[in-house]
Amino acid sequence: MSSVTFASDAPEGAVRIVGVLGGESLENDTGLAPDQVGFEGDAGQTMMAVTADGPVLWVGLGEETDSAGLRDAMGAAARALPDGRSAVTSLHQLNVDGALQAVITGFRLGSYRFQAYRSKEPSPDPALYLHGEVDEQMATRSETIVD
Repeated sequence: MSSVTFASDAPEGAVRIVGVLGGESLENDTGLAPDQVGFEGDAGQTMMAVTADGPVLWVGLGEETDSAGLRDAMGAAARALPDGRSAVTSLHQLNVDGALQAVITGFRLGSYRFQAYRSKEPSPDPALYLHGEVDEQMATRSETIVD
């Protein structure tokens, strides 16, 4: 199962997950605006782009969101990640009740892959790096719930 890490910097090549709420990117320093490439940000919609700063995965949150919408969006983001790639996000800081738990739960559930009977070697589980301030006690509790 995927892991969650609290870090100021993600490893080289980690995919940056950026939310799009009401058609607007929640982070403006990606070097590319989602509307420039036709991304509207509908709930659960995802789009990967490569920018000068590295790969960005936009995830749509719709016109407004709550913890359930954020959880669903992070699940969609986890499923859209290339196999074995780690991701970094600051969506847990969104002003939504239960945002941290929603981000962790959605990502961990969305990244689950049943691989017991596969003939090829399973790909490594992705890691999620939470950028910014984190309530570590709540994060640990959220991970325990998913396990």
